[in-house]
Amino acid sequence: MPLPGQFPHALPLSAAAPSTPLGPFEDSAVAWSTWVTLMGFVGVTVLALVSAGPVARAIGSDTLTAVTVRLSRPAVVLGVLAVPAVLAGLAHNASEEGGYDFGAAWNSLYDGSNAGRLSGLEVTLVSSVPH
Repeated sequence: MPLPGQFPHALPLSAAAPSTPLGPFEDSAVAWSTWVTLMGFVGVTVLALVSAGPVARAIGSDTLTAVTVRLSRPAVVLGVLAVPAVLAGLAHNASEEGGYDFGAAWNSLYDGSNAGRLSGLEVTLVSSVPH
């Protein structure tokens, strides 16, 4: 039986996580999940308020109810997922060892810096919208 080292095309059973042009895969996944949930929440909310809502209101009250229910479901899901996504991103950036430091992430909200205010607003505004 040939040894695995004899074939250069043979892959080991455990491999490192792939790297992306933006850095390690874990960093990219955390950043993308935060971005997608926040932008998805804002996008669905704006769609409901600016475009779909006024048109549905002009058609009739039954249509407005149906459109509101259909657009509320993804907005609620994205809003609920945005809070842990933002906190995970902050925790990953706050950790000095490369892991997650959720205590430091929580303490960075509204810490007096511009970044702290922005992070605090992200978490507060998404979580305070009536679900």
